[in-house]
Amino acid sequence: MIDTNSFKGLLDKYGMDADSVIKNNSKVLIRGNYSDIEATINYLVNDLGFASRYIEKAPSILYFNVSAIRKNVEFLKRQGIIFSNVEKCLHVLSTIPWRLEETYNYVRDNYGDQFINRNVSILSVDIERIKEIEKLGLDKRLVLSAALTFLPVSEIKKIVEICRKNNVEIIGSVFRKSSVDIEKIISTCRQNNIEITGTVFMRSAEEIEDIISICKRYNVGITSSVFNKTAKDLEQIIKICRDNNVEPVGNMFQGNVLEVEEIISLCRANGMEVTGSIFRSNVDEIKEIIRICRENNIEITSTVFHKNPLELKRIISVCKKNDIEMTGMIFLRSADEVEQIVEICRKYNVRPVGNVFYRDNFEVEKIIEVCRANGVEITGSVFLKKADEVEKIIALCRDNNIKVSGTVFLRKADEIERIIGICRANNIEITSSVFYKKAEEVERIVEVCRVNHIKMSGGVFSKTAKQLQESVDFVRDNYGDDYLTNLIVIKSAKGLSRTLPYLDELGVLETVRKSASILTLTVEEIKERKKFIDSIGEAMVLENGRFNVVFGMSKNAYARRVAALSKNNSSYGGK
Repeated sequence: MIDTNSFKGLLDKYGMDADSVIKNNSKVLIRGNYSDIEATINYLVNDLGFASRYIEKAPSILYFNVSAIRKNVEFLKRQGIIFSNVEKCLHVLSTIPWRLEETYNYVRDNYGDQFINRNVSILSVDIERIKEIEKLGLDKRLVLSAALTFLPVSEIKKIVEICRKNNVEIIGSVFRKSSVDIEKIISTCRQNNIEITGTVFMRSAEEIEDIISICKRYNVGITSSVFNKTAKDLEQIIKICRDNNVEPVGNMFQGNVLEVEEIISLCRANGMEVTGSIFRSNVDEIKEIIRICRENNIEITSTVFHKNPLELKRIISVCKKNDIEMTGMIFLRSADEVEQIVEICRKYNVRPVGNVFYRDNFEVEKIIEVCRANGVEITGSVFLKKADEVEKIIALCRDNNIKVSGTVFLRKADEIERIIGICRANNIEITSSVFYKKAEEVERIVEVCRVNHIKMSGGVFSKTAKQLQESVDFVRDNYGDDYLTNLIVIKSAKGLSRTLPYLDELGVLETVRKSASILTLTVEEIKERKKFIDSIGEAMVLENGRFNVVFGMSKNAYARRVAALSKNNSSYGGK
């Protein structure tokens, strides 16, 4: 036994909060004695270099025999356990040594070292408890998650039965509640048509009902993230967002209320769009990330906030070393993954840019191997899909005699099959452009074209059905059905509303029906090019009834034409 004053004096020497320790476990005053506690703290802090704050969180170790702690430490070191993980789970060291060794050997042999290093706390669990939970037929990860809780095995069994009866996926968070609570939560979610995901089990059934009520009141989508907060905090965050004209979404519900407001202000001050991913970081981290990006001339997009400042610096260093463009997608990966992906790309002579960083290094190599085996060009879009999906898409295209080009990888195999069916049913040539749109949108585009007797060729699929209909309505209302051609209606209604009246004013509107390439230009560009051909004495409409080729030139080609003529004829001075 140790008196409170002596205990406080001892802990004060090591910068520890005795009141916090006593609050966490008052038994320390009854079971501990001064010399043993001092020996234990001295060993943990001075010999092992453990931080005092972790000892405060695991006070039971203070009244455990120091020689037993040493035995456990020596054993774990021999096994190569990552000791920074042990530091954060000090209660493991207050396990009877033979039990710790027994549990370690069992978990290592049946689950692997990775499970132990991921959650060292499992070593404080008796193996008989683990074996009992194993009988429930759960995934290995779930067995250990359940074993780490304070729930008796009988209660864990009830929870599993309830989840299976209700066809609810069994995940680690279900073991945070009693079986009675789980049943109530499932019932509440079902009554309100809410997807039952891990975060709902962070709240009681009553709290869930309050959160649902708030979401409905403010017309906020009920997603898993809203259950990260209490109903009170959720309402405050929504109000802050509404006051700042920001849509309350996702990661906003993970930070504290005051920080949400501060982050929004920080984004506004730096001219940044307020997106959900920014709320992955705290205010200080966001400031540092902004500084790092500006210093390295990196566009500040949402993906840079997927990393902390230290990892961001490491990624930048890898990119500079390998001369890789630092664009948004690359920040989805860790620095180590970026380096591994670069090595794989070099191995297969593939440029490490853009979408290649959408996948991890293992998946990148699989995708490259699938493409090479099938003679498919490796473009950025192939990395939008996993290797097995890429393989399905290639097979589907081959079976249907479709060229395997980049755009097909914008869609999943089953959707490609639907698009093929729609095209065949409507006698549409299957070109790469049809895959820019989802199957439902392709159907809508087909319907607009069918009703308005518009040829269904590639260009129409570059627009949405709504955009096409707007152009159709404008042309029909102002110029009649004769002008409802494929090449005219694929231009925006807004652009047509400026271009067609000008061409009509010039008396050349009729020519547009068979020479519509002029519509790729703005009114200002048409005026500029007309001025140019007037200066060189050429007609706007040629004898073949089409517009002068100048109106079909790209900007660069036109600039070269003007420059070449200017050298020989100073009468044309440009704009």
